[in-house]
Amino acid sequence: MADCHEPPLAVWLAINRDLRGEAKETLAAQQARLESLALPCFAVALNFGEETVCVGLGIMEQDHFGVFSVFTPPGQCGRGYGTRVTRALLAIGQRENARVAFLQVDEANAAALHLYTAVSIPRQSPNHVPHFSLDTARA
Repeated sequence: MADCHEPPLAVWLAINRDLRGEAKETLAAQQARLESLALPCFAVALNFGEETVCVGLGIMEQDHFGVFSVFTPPGQCGRGYGTRVTRALLAIGQRENARVAFLQVDEANAAALHLYTAVSIPRQSPNHVPHFSLDTARA
């Protein structure tokens, strides 16, 4: 059974790096960048047994909650893991009393566009950052 959890940010950064196959130096740079934001960050990892199969990050800014870095390795795609992580992040936004959630996605990222449609995020024009009420998202 797949299990979503909220690891500490430093732990999540290492999990994210390993899942993406990034260089070790990337970890320190990512941690410094997130710490420089001085905003609350919420990390989510989804495990299937002992294996992490998807990660995502939420960042709170005033009453807005940003959904970032949702990633599922290619061999794990198509199993609903990204949807579960995105819903977990939206639930955190609701828990933290965010009024609005936002995300940015590359129009060429068909998998992400499919994922966001699955969780009822409205599709808008290219180069527009979708904002939506957390009351309308299916968390």
